[in-house]
Amino acid sequence: MIVSAYHLVDTAWVIEDAITKGAAPETCLEFTGRFLAMLDSALLGLETTERQRSDACSPLPSA
Repeated sequence: MIVSAYHLVDTAWVIEDAITKGAAPETCLEFTGRFLAMLDSALLGLETTERQRSDACSPLPSA
């Protein structure tokens, strides 16, 4: 929630609810795989944003 990744939070709740309700392990594993793919995508987006921010703040090369 801190980084506004509400879709990740929602997916985590779905996994927790499935576990609580006794869903089949295969179902929980499938949900977890989807969550991990979403997390990888979100982290890649953060890395790209941070890299762009760093590039924008870098000093200009001397002429």
